[in-house]
Amino acid sequence: MYFGERTKEKQASLYFDAEGNLYPSKRLPNNDLEKYSGSMKDFYISNPGVFSEIKSDYQLPDGLAFDQALDSLNWAIFSSTLDLSSELVPTFLIHGFRKSYLPQNNDRTSQQDFDSIMASLPTPMTKNFVLVYWDGLYDCCIGANFSENKRIFEAFEQAQQNAQKVGKSLGKLLEQSKIKEMEMLSFSLGAQVINSVIPQLINAPVKVHATLVEPAMAGQNLVDSFENGSGQLQISLTIVFNEEDFVLKKKDPKVGIFGPGPFRYGITTLGCNYDKDAELTKELLERKNISCQLLNFSFIGKTHRVPNYFRPPHATLIWNN
Repeated sequence: MYFGERTKEKQASLYFDAEGNLYPSKRLPNNDLEKYSGSMKDFYISNPGVFSEIKSDYQLPDGLAFDQALDSLNWAIFSSTLDLSSELVPTFLIHGFRKSYLPQNNDRTSQQDFDSIMASLPTPMTKNFVLVYWDGLYDCCIGANFSENKRIFEAFEQAQQNAQKVGKSLGKLLEQSKIKEMEMLSFSLGAQVINSVIPQLINAPVKVHATLVEPAMAGQNLVDSFENGSGQLQISLTIVFNEEDFVLKKKDPKVGIFGPGPFRYGITTLGCNYDKDAELTKELLERKNISCQLLNFSFIGKTHRVPNYFRPPHATLIWNN
């Protein structure tokens, strides 16, 4: 997934590569990025002239070692994207797996999913949205043939690693920003981004409300993020699950028999409450004094499409939690 040739967003937007480094505002040909598998670090190493130009764009000092310069650039991009002086609480939106940035094969894009989420906000509620784009990989297309779908499942395994790296990087930037309060809302695999943010904020005096819609992960992973408690972090969680979600159950949508199931190619039991994972996770978190609310969206049926969760009247349940 490459974000070098992107359109200008109306909302503040962050674009992460698979390693958790941010894309600069400078337009970069996607064909050039493809040579380095979308790694901004490798691109900069092989294109020192371009790296120098970008550092100059963000007024970074000369003479920094490469890794220090890259860290400084990430911070400069982050801090110039967000208005850190604003008193408005930022709401970070994080998309899920297999989301192309630009239209492909009639699949919904990450931009379209974000539009659906933001459009569902009830009047007169307002939010200071920050869109988080990340390399959740993209491959076409999911069908009835398991052997053909196998490459999608294998890509899902890789995308989980990307999500964790992005979350760790985002968490460090948020900790450095000294933001006092924020909201985070993810869909599907985006939950693993949030889950990797949490450990970076454990010792930060910040208030966070995180809403995980159809989290594609194991509940135990979320519990493990609070292994030593929540520290100075004041966090409340809402988990939206759907027991009918065939995508998280990794079963065919018709008879629910064919497919690898929720434990292979990455555990996805939390978002479909498989074996009551959502309920157990709530219980374990509350033992650690972590506030956790559950919203059961099984009534919307066998779907994993963002618009089906963020449409009236039930979108209000998510926004008012």
